[in-house]
Amino acid sequence: MSEKLQRQKEVQLILKKFNPGDWIVLLDEKGKSIDSVNFAKYIISKRWSSFERFVFVIRGPFGISEEVYSKGNEKIALS
Repeated sequence: MSEKLQRQKEVQLILKKFNPGDWIVLLDEKGKSIDSVNFAKYIISKRWSSFERFVFVIRGPFGISEEVYSKGNEKIALS
């Protein structure tokens, strides 16, 4: 299977997992840098928010496609 076809398949699988009301966080090196202590605080602060699910998308071997990237509410780079 070609890289392009694999990437398209990956994008479709990811997008099918999103639901209305999800808070989508992309884990990507282009995101806001955050250490583990502040990441824990971040999760606690979001726990009582109005969104239904907290969804993390981890960058795959082909990166994050524009379709998925545009759905992200936040971008975080873990350090």
